[in-house]
Amino acid sequence: MKAIRLITLLITLTPLFAQEQSFGFRAQVQETVMGLQTGYGIVADGNKVGLGIIYQENRTVKNIETQKKYQFYGAEFRYKIGQCGNIKMIIAPKIGMVDNKFLTVIPEVLTEFQVTRFGAAFFGAGIRARQAAISAGIIFKPFTK
Repeated sequence: MKAIRLITLLITLTPLFAQEQSFGFRAQVQETVMGLQTGYGIVADGNKVGLGIIYQENRTVKNIETQKKYQFYGAEFRYKIGQCGNIKMIIAPKIGMVDNKFLTVIPEVLTEFQVTRFGAAFFGAGIRARQAAISAGIIFKPFTK
């Protein structure tokens, strides 16, 4: 039910942010202090700003005693700080809940490469639990203007 509310909010707020809209799906892998995490989400981008909803969790349990997967779900705010051809630099802080207990903010910077009209790859660096985190992923944008 939370996911449906978040998706509805994203679709409602997107026209306020975007003039040149693209709406797509994202899959990512992130190496954090908690281990390797995979995730997916929905992204809506405009000319300068965008908004996304993401979910990620550990693929393997790092802490055998507690059996935690460190589930993270929340929102990502995207602001394009520069572009050169098909390469964009994006500031993308995330805010969300970890294990339904802790509210956290994750600062992140992404470099996004537009591979085709409908697809992009990205690499990022951020801070998660006061430790460096790196990420990579793809964005499939079938609803691009």
